[in-house]
Amino acid sequence: MFVLAIVLAGIRPMSLFPQPDLVGILLTMVALVLTSLGLIGMMTAYAVRSTSADIYRVTCFPINLTLYYTSGAIYPLDGMPTWMQQISVINPETYSVHALRLLMYKGAGLQAVAGDFVFLALFTVLMIGLSVLAFRRAL
Repeated sequence: MFVLAIVLAGIRPMSLFPQPDLVGILLTMVALVLTSLGLIGMMTAYAVRSTSADIYRVTCFPINLTLYYTSGAIYPLDGMPTWMQQISVINPETYSVHALRLLMYKGAGLQAVAGDFVFLALFTVLMIGLSVLAFRRAL
């Protein structure tokens, strides 16, 4: 998506990053890859354990919507109701949005996003592991 935004929409990484550097762009790509792999692993594990394809299709949208709205991407976390803030603490998209904002708009380095990357890496490993286990049990 990052590459498509550059090519199709004409967004230039140099305009996104206050101090354009290769490290900032690479860290942004790492954040995107970790988030994508983690969410793909989560939804794969869920799909394998679903009892039917129809139930999976119907329940995917509310799951994705809940993750999106509690991530802080469209509304600040501190202005959310308490129950949404509690969901955002375990929401991987919250950590991804935080890391991407710091990298793309503040020009932060690895130290500023290290905690986000640790959470995203643990989430990704856990979800891929769960999806592999779900596949083994389903076979």
